[in-house]
Amino acid sequence: MTGTHQPCPTAQELADFANGRVPSQRLSELAEHLENCQACVKQLAQGSPDDRLVERLEKIEYVEGQKGPRTSGDPFELDENFRYKLIAELGEGGMGQVFKARHRVMKRTVALKTIRPELINHPEAVKRFAQEARAAARLSHPNIVTAFDAEQCGDLHMLVMEFVDGESISLMVNRWGPLPVEKAIDYTCQAADGLQHAHDRKMIHRDIKPQNLMLTEEGVVKILDFGLSKFRRDLESGETDSVSDETLLTLRNISLGTEGFIAPEQAADASSVDIRSDIYSLGCTLFFMLTNRPPYFGTPPSEPTAMPDVTRFRADLPAGLPEILGKMMASEPDRRFANPSEVAQALRTLGQENTQAPAETQTTLPPAEASPPAAKLKPFPLWLSLTITVGILLAVGWMIWMLLGNQ
Repeated sequence: MTGTHQPCPTAQELADFANGRVPSQRLSELAEHLENCQACVKQLAQGSPDDRLVERLEKIEYVEGQKGPRTSGDPFELDENFRYKLIAELGEGGMGQVFKARHRVMKRTVALKTIRPELINHPEAVKRFAQEARAAARLSHPNIVTAFDAEQCGDLHMLVMEFVDGESISLMVNRWGPLPVEKAIDYTCQAADGLQHAHDRKMIHRDIKPQNLMLTEEGVVKILDFGLSKFRRDLESGETDSVSDETLLTLRNISLGTEGFIAPEQAADASSVDIRSDIYSLGCTLFFMLTNRPPYFGTPPSEPTAMPDVTRFRADLPAGLPEILGKMMASEPDRRFANPSEVAQALRTLGQENTQAPAETQTTLPPAEASPPAAKLKPFPLWLSLTITVGILLAVGWMIWMLLGNQ
């Protein structure tokens, strides 16, 4: 109950509120009630966000002739959104803008990812945006950014995601230089764990790179932009007849991945890649973490060039790491690790072996008993000790007698 003793809304009303189906005349009443009723807020939070998200995404439709949001400043749909309050713009990517926002009722900080204005007038773009969100909503892993919700505010489509309070691997390495080997291995293993979770659900990322790996203050790696794979796969299928040439070029630029981190087979034919393409890109990212440079500069990504020798740029790598890196970045997919779990296992085994190496070295040192025994001192004879003591006493007595005599 609230302070004015208004009855709590029913479970159905709370569900309608979460799904944006509350009539406008009732909306303000529910919002005011939730501001003061923690029980209802808790019940709202205990709902099934994934189910609500998928249900709402299925209802995203394209309306002929609708106009996109403003191209300057914050989208007016977000300014007037009753559910989320904008805090700051975080950046702009291939699909659209990303904002930091706060849920007005649940007080949760989130990231809002909107679709680009020039794409909103095309049904294919809206459809792919919904597919991206559906794919992201079905992933739940500590190393993947979580999708909480989906919104369609007027003409604006957006995805509500977990806000990661940290910085990208790219920014961190550019600021501090190459990472310690143990840190680079740890972050790569975490990313591989997230990729394996997606692989188990028949999903690939297609754009693994340092910019898409966020690191929290607790040292947890989070993979950004998971779900773009569905958008890109549909794009490469050729279902773009109604998209303008300019927009099609923009979309294809998004789908090509990032030069310096993209697998050769993906650059040649983006529709025929598998999880091994993500492993290749993760290898390039590990190379970057160790050297503060991508493996290739200006090399066409479709060329199956041999991997540069990482030891030319980093001499302190443990034995075995260059070989693992070479297998991750093999130009032929069949020569790479079969799945991300194999990558994580190989790297963790290497890390454990190097951690145990100092202890094993110490056990090879000669035991302390092997040192030459110290020479034993013989005790003074008793008569010599007594003689010295008597001599000292006589000397002290003589000095005292001389002092008194002079006075």
